[in-house]
Amino acid sequence: MKEAIPERNEHQADFEELTRSLELKFPEQLSLWKQQVEEWESDRSKPNPFEVKNEGEYEFGEIASPFVTYVVL
Repeated sequence: MKEAIPERNEHQADFEELTRSLELKFPEQLSLWKQQVEEWESDRSKPNPFEVKNEGEYEFGEIASPFVTYVVL
């Protein structure tokens, strides 16, 4: 536990920094991707935005492609 809490805090800070960066650079794509995730979470018959199609390719939708490219690299 002594290590877990500080590591969790570090991961949380890194995640928040990444999110802020994506919001600045790709606001529309990030918004669309969040919407796709929320739709899939509420209705699993919708396309899974996390499903791997081919190695290195994900089902995030055509509009979100610049976001995916940024994150995958």
